[in-house]
Amino acid sequence: MFDQSHEIARFLSRTLYYPVVAVFVINLVQRRHMRTGLRKRYATLYLGALLLAFWGATFLLIRFDLGDLFLIPLFLACVAVVLLFRDAILPYRLRCAVCRRRLGPREILFYDSNLCAGCFRENVN
Repeated sequence: MFDQSHEIARFLSRTLYYPVVAVFVINLVQRRHMRTGLRKRYATLYLGALLLAFWGATFLLIRFDLGDLFLIPLFLACVAVVLLFRDAILPYRLRCAVCRRRLGPREILFYDSNLCAGCFRENVN
């Protein structure tokens, strides 16, 4: 009834290792900025846990000989979790919350305020 192929699951089980490691490395780098970016550090931790769970589920699909079609509800469940908790998982903004100027990578990843340097100085004073 179901196609029992595992090509997609095998591909994901081999390649999801790198995004999982990258997210956790970013989380370790964010540790230096805990005073200014604790919320974003938790966000990368949540995102890493979600990726790790999806990666582990691909191994389970292969182990229990379930087809690649079971990846669809698994992926939709992960998307639903991200959408349900999007404020906690995706607090990253590309533009300043006040002047809409483009933020640099340092402000995007390490500062919870989502403000450029000029607006940050104005709001502190």
